Amino acid sequence: MAKAGYEMGKEVVKQLEQKYGIKKWSAKEFAEIFVKGYFEETGTEPEIIAESDKQVIYRLHNCIFFELALEKPNLTCDVLHRQFYQGVCAAIGKNAKDSQRTCMEHGDNYCEHIIEWT
Repeated sequence: MAKAGYEMGKEVVKQLEQKYGIKKWSAKEFAEIFVKGYFEETGTEPEIIAESDKQVIYRLHNCIFFELALEKPNLTCDVLHRQFYQGVCAAIGKNAKDSQRTCMEHGDNYCEHIIEWT
């Protein structure tokens, strides 16, 4: 599951790069193309909370893996989802990192993420 999540994250970034001609990801491109574009298309109901040159903070109000995650949150959220974001960060740049503040499957009202460029 970890490897599948990681590879899925990298593959999504690769597809978006090809589709939009992205050579280097910035916070602005990530917010517009990944959060507002990709996440909206997948039905996760994204909301950008804050955006600067160095970070994007956003919430996902719907989980596409909700039913599976309710049964196995440790596997779905803590492994598959976490590794998806590791793959995304690896693909958008070595200096990008993700941290997750909240998780719906662990009782929060939404999943909140921070993507930072250091």
